[in-house]
Amino acid sequence: MALYGKVPTTTALAGSISAPLEKVTGLRWAYAVTDVPVPYFGKLSSRELVITQLQQLLLTHKGERVMLPNFGLSLRNLVFETLTSELVTVAAQDIEVQVNKYVPSIQVLKVSITQSENMFGYGLPGLNVGILFRIRASSEVLNIQVKI
Repeated sequence: MALYGKVPTTTALAGSISAPLEKVTGLRWAYAVTDVPVPYFGKLSSRELVITQLQQLLLTHKGERVMLPNFGLSLRNLVFETLTSELVTVAAQDIEVQVNKYVPSIQVLKVSITQSENMFGYGLPGLNVGILFRIRASSEVLNIQVKI
């Protein structure tokens, strides 16, 4: 059950968390550029769906989503900031709040944010956001890394 477009009700939220992982399906945006024609939206289920939902949340700037202005995180604003421990703590808390609100099928265990002066080459700065999380329906622990 994909919970996009509106904030889920408590009934929908409880159903999405307790559903067996094999029964959870949704749509994803095909990010990868390949030689094989890929439809704009592909059907995903289980682990891949949760990972894609989390990546979409992390890479969406707050206010960028039409009709859902609170969806996303403003992590791009941190690229040129000096990352202090307080700033990392605030950003990690914001990530946890947004994940609990928009991707309730996972539980965030650990968030790490590091800064690099040459993330994408050519001397361009960037952030590396790592999230260790647990899928509630299967108790599977995964780790993803997103470059911003």
